[in-house]
Amino acid sequence: MLRSYLLVGWRNLWRNRLYSAINVVGLAAGIAFALLALLYVRHEWSYDSFHEKADQVYRVVQRANDWSTGRASMPEGLAPTLAAAGFPEILQAVTIERSLRCRLGRGNTSTPEVLRFVSPGFLQVFTFPLLAGDAARALHEPGSIVITEATARRHFGDTPALGQVLSVRSDRWEGDARDFTVAGVLADVPSNSSLQFTCLMPLQEEEKAFLEFWVGEGPVYLRVAEGTDAVDLGRKLTALAQARTDPRYRRKVTLGLQPLTAVHLDRSVDGILEATSDPVYSYVLAALALAVLLVACVNFITLAIGRSASRAREVGVRKVVGGTRQQLMVQFWSESVLLALLATVLGGALTELMLPTFCNLTGQVLSMGPALSTGPWALGFLVFTFTAVAAGAYPAARLSALPPARVLAARLRIGGDTGFTRLLISGQFAVSLCLVVCALVIGRQLEYLKARNLGFHGEQVVTLSPENPFLSMAVGEEKNRALGVFRERVRQHPHVLGVTRSSGFPMHTNVAPLLLPSAPKATTDYLEIDDEFISTLGIDLIAGTGFAPEGQAGQTASVVVNEALVRRLGLPEPIGARLPMRYYAQDDRWVENPIIIGVVRDFHYQSLHAPIKPLALFPSEYQGGSLCVRISPEDVPGTLSYLRQTWSVLAPSIPLSYSFLDDEMDALYRSEERWGKVVGYASLFAVLIACLGAFGLTAQAVARRTREIGIRKVLGASVGQVTGLLCRQLLLLIGLASAIGGPLAYHAMHRWLGGFAYRVELGPDVFLVAAGALLVTAMAAVGPLAFRAALANPVDALRQD
Repeated sequence: MLRSYLLVGWRNLWRNRLYSAINVVGLAAGIAFALLALLYVRHEWSYDSFHEKADQVYRVVQRANDWSTGRASMPEGLAPTLAAAGFPEILQAVTIERSLRCRLGRGNTSTPEVLRFVSPGFLQVFTFPLLAGDAARALHEPGSIVITEATARRHFGDTPALGQVLSVRSDRWEGDARDFTVAGVLADVPSNSSLQFTCLMPLQEEEKAFLEFWVGEGPVYLRVAEGTDAVDLGRKLTALAQARTDPRYRRKVTLGLQPLTAVHLDRSVDGILEATSDPVYSYVLAALALAVLLVACVNFITLAIGRSASRAREVGVRKVVGGTRQQLMVQFWSESVLLALLATVLGGALTELMLPTFCNLTGQVLSMGPALSTGPWALGFLVFTFTAVAAGAYPAARLSALPPARVLAARLRIGGDTGFTRLLISGQFAVSLCLVVCALVIGRQLEYLKARNLGFHGEQVVTLSPENPFLSMAVGEEKNRALGVFRERVRQHPHVLGVTRSSGFPMHTNVAPLLLPSAPKATTDYLEIDDEFISTLGIDLIAGTGFAPEGQAGQTASVVVNEALVRRLGLPEPIGARLPMRYYAQDDRWVENPIIIGVVRDFHYQSLHAPIKPLALFPSEYQGGSLCVRISPEDVPGTLSYLRQTWSVLAPSIPLSYSFLDDEMDALYRSEERWGKVVGYASLFAVLIACLGAFGLTAQAVARRTREIGIRKVLGASVGQVTGLLCRQLLLLIGLASAIGGPLAYHAMHRWLGGFAYRVELGPDVFLVAAGALLVTAMAAVGPLAFRAALANPVDALRQD
């Protein structure tokens, strides 16, 4: 019996293969987009959950009232101090130092790797399976190294790596490479791990006195006993830290514990090593997927209802010859199930086909493998069940209940062009319009951000950030002088127009409190710079002077401020006034109440998400930090080659890496650019699915109104009039969709733009452009069909039964 239903259903679908194809393709596209989105969301929310003791592992976080975010960087010696403190809640404490760029190799070949120095108990706290070696001893022996499986294959091929010797060059130690013995081989680190590395070395920790508690080297993780109150333990840690901190450096810093599984999606903490992400993007992508899937399901149901109008006579005939209502309901549902099943299978195939492109858009490594298969296929089954039931419900319930006499007498008008179907189509176009508006606004905002004057000249400026190995020692020279020597040699090149250093430009500024009685929580950002910083970057000095060349006396207690800081202080004449603040400089000295000698025009040293903050620029002869080199546009490759060669003389074991300043500033908006593309693809999917639905219903309307069209043409209607008659309803539906989707899009984009201190205006033009684009696309899909119907011979139309 079931075979008979499926066979009859297949014949009906094949007979109406145009509508069947539209239904299947539209729903498959929606399912594919939803499956891709679910893969991403599951991946984001599964970070670090693979660790066996994930619910017992916490990261120590420090916070202060004058910090905008918490900090995960901890002082040296914190982990052994906590382990020795005797807290019964703490089972293990491990330190992970900052990543180090290193070269790992054998003989004359080497590859760059990400090296982490970790406490010996690292593998007991985190679950990174050891494929070879003893996890209890791998990180306890001096001179040992643990590498991942991929690293082992790079250096040893199919030869077992355990016990082999690797040479390591790193900026942790001076001189030539050192040899280490492979004590373990780890399975490759999962992509959903917030800690990424390719090799580990034991950190031989010693308990040290806290010098400055709010400055540290890396995060500290604790494995605590089950049932531990994290808040209460945080209070105990704060009390211990305050008691152990040198009173000269003590600040109102509190410690707290952050669950391991919350690290990746918590942007309130400034992570040092861990990859973080904004959870808003997961919500946005899930909402986009739901919107596209909703459009696809509505399209499927709408076409099913429209097609049911042509089957009323079939129902009447089958009931006359003895068919029961239950048999008819099963027949209609079997056809819907067959269509939905085809769409689900095709949607899965499209997901696999589009996965590489989607991974490039989101910047994640995703797969449809067993680890992630449950959720996507559960969603596919849910969509399949919903659409099959919903699409078959109307024909099954409504048509099977019709009296055959009235149906055969053509006295009933069912399905097709009803108010309900028009409302569904309007809903589809409303969602599509909303997505198109979002894509346009995001694109405009990104163009605005990239075109805005930042207050400095970032073109042709090569930057070398603090993460690069500048502090590596050249043989025979002090580590603190290596960068200074490099700067002097770089200046000798004729195409180098300026060289300057700072403590962290761009983005990496420090924060210090302002000593204002009227505003006890007031702070200012500050940078330590050299005398060439302002001129090299083309920052406007609007009052006073800059700093004297290095080595000249009389400037150690001076400061240059920006306009925002002048406004914050309320100084009518800032030159000569004292800046009420106190900070500890990189060259180991206290600076108190420096004299303002200059004022620079406000410039954007951070992203345009935030307004320009008060900024103080202090002189410093410290050689470390960031380096900016302005080069001539002539022979850029040759100049960059000179930079590399010059550095290789000072530090031959470590390659020089660099970037361009304007590229770094553009990278601040890479996530917005990426998600703008995702929204654009989502809007494309939604518009195409909605147009498929409009095309299908227009085709049904043409078939249903064939005789009417013939009569109108016989009575003198022109081709344009008939075409307009068939397309007029589409104009009304898009107008209704604009009235519904426009306010929704405005609300969504108004909130999104609120995250930028500098943004475009949300005017009516973008909504008109979106509505126009939607109308043109829909007309392109429906217009040719209506035009062909208008050109048909009316004689053929009037001869139809």
